This record gives sequence, C-alpha cells and structure tokens, in this order.
Amino acid sequence: MLFPHFPKQSFDFSWEICYTVHMSIWGKLQLNTKKIVLNLRYNFKKRRLKLKFPLYAKVKGVKNPSYQGALAQSKDGDKLQLVQVPSEEYPFDVFVYNVNLNRVLGFLDEELGQKLAKLWGKEFCRDGVIYRIVGGGNLKYFGCRILIFETMEMMKNVEDFSSLHGGR
Repeated sequence: MLFPHFPKQSFDFSWEICYTVHMSIWGKLQLNTKKIVLNLRYNFKKRRLKLKFPLYAKVKGVKNPSYQGALAQSKDGDKLQLVQVPSEEYPFDVFVYNVNLNRVLGFLDEELGQKLAKLWGKEFCRDGVIYRIVGGGNLKYFGCRILIFETMEMMKNVEDFSSLHGGR
C-alpha cells in the first residue's frame, strides 16, 4: 500500500476530490487561455488598423439642420453612444448619439466607421464623450470633436434605436 496511514475509504475519496479539482482547474485554465487568445487577436487587429484609444474623431454631417439644433444644445463632456447602423447605401454608418439630449449629433466618416466595424463587428455600440463643441456665434455652423472609448459602460439601455431624433 502506497499510503498506509490513510484508511482505504478516505484514500479513494481523496482521489475523487483531486480529480474534480484538477478538472475544475483545467476548465478554468482553458477559459483563461481562450480569453488570452481573444485578447491577443483583438490587440493585433487594433494595431493593424492603427487605432489607439481613446480615439479622437470629428463628427460629420453637422450641417444637417436637425443635427445643428442638437449640437447647439450639447456641451463639452456630454456622454455619447456610438451606434453602428448599417444600411444598403451606407454599410459602415456610425451615428453619434448624445445620451443627455436623446438626439443624434451626426455620424463618423466612412473610413473610420469601416475600421471600427472590422474591430468590433457590425452593429456595435460603444461609449464616447464630447471633447469640444466648435463653431457657433459668428461662424455659420456648429461642429463637434469627440473621444471614442472601447468601453460599453455608459450605454443607455435601448433596444430599438428607431426612435432617435435625426437620421441621415
């Protein structure tokens, strides 16, 4: 007998526990390995697309009258949601939605929208913040500079974005 100081019944039970613990650790190890691989792929894709977060961007389409009204009411630091809503005409449209006003401020340019869709997949939602509202006053139009984050922590719980004011 290998371990004479263990009773037979206790010895069998110990192996059962060891096997269970081993399988539990192995399962967690496999999950962690999968997470690490996904994280490496994500970081590689981000580097290949030349994206660094927080990402500074300019909002497009701001001459639209409904967007001008929303921009006039917006303030630096307002929380944003970036919502990718593909359509046949614009497959990489990313709308910039002001959470405080429940209004669309504009959209991102197609090249940036395409890069973000490659990184996060189609129909993504991410956080952002207004970095600076420009224009107004003596200038003809308001404009908007934003910061885009990788997070989804500020997301408003909205299933259907069709009720948003302002579309293309």
